[in-house]
Amino acid sequence: MRRIIWASGIFLTLLLMFLLFYRPEPLAVRKELEVKSELHKVKRITGKQVEAEALRLGDSLVLAADSLLLVRLAAALSQGGGKAALAQYPPQKYSEIQAATQRYGATLTRQRLGTQKAANPAGQVKNVGQTQLFYTRPIFITNALCLRCHGTLGTDVSGPDLAVLKEAYPNFNLTGYKAGDQIGNWQINFSRSAILHKLSLKSRKSLRPL
Repeated sequence: MRRIIWASGIFLTLLLMFLLFYRPEPLAVRKELEVKSELHKVKRITGKQVEAEALRLGDSLVLAADSLLLVRLAAALSQGGGKAALAQYPPQKYSEIQAATQRYGATLTRQRLGTQKAANPAGQVKNVGQTQLFYTRPIFITNALCLRCHGTLGTDVSGPDLAVLKEAYPNFNLTGYKAGDQIGNWQINFSRSAILHKLSLKSRKSLRPL
């Protein structure tokens, strides 16, 4: 009997201590903890999502590079002619473009057109092994500024401008083009891991409460 009373006393003491010191988390606090826990979860990212993001980034980089090139060519031609304009090429050397490519572990180049023209004017992405994605987009003559160096000799391309081009590029022969012609291709190699990292951050950000 004494053992029962003694055990009951211990149980009641422990129960009293629990009731005195236990403070349940308010509902709002529990919800906040649940949200924080959810933010740290990395959502499953599919291959299609990675390719779509590489395509979006590639289109953005190409648009930015082309826009900066046209603005700077126009300013250079009006102030210093062909020699000043040539100093603005190629656009992938611009600090703004280099900063963007570095963020995504990317390398961006412009290649002259080979024997085969693009069937699709839009950008395209394909996987290269397990670590890289390759973006391509054709380059078309879309602005009269382009014809100053690549148009018809004697009509679009002046003698002094051609001399400047030949001095910089002795084998230069990219003339005779007209508006709408394809002259080359943009090419970008993306690091898959850099794009996965960006997508995971975007996924977490989208879960943040408003």
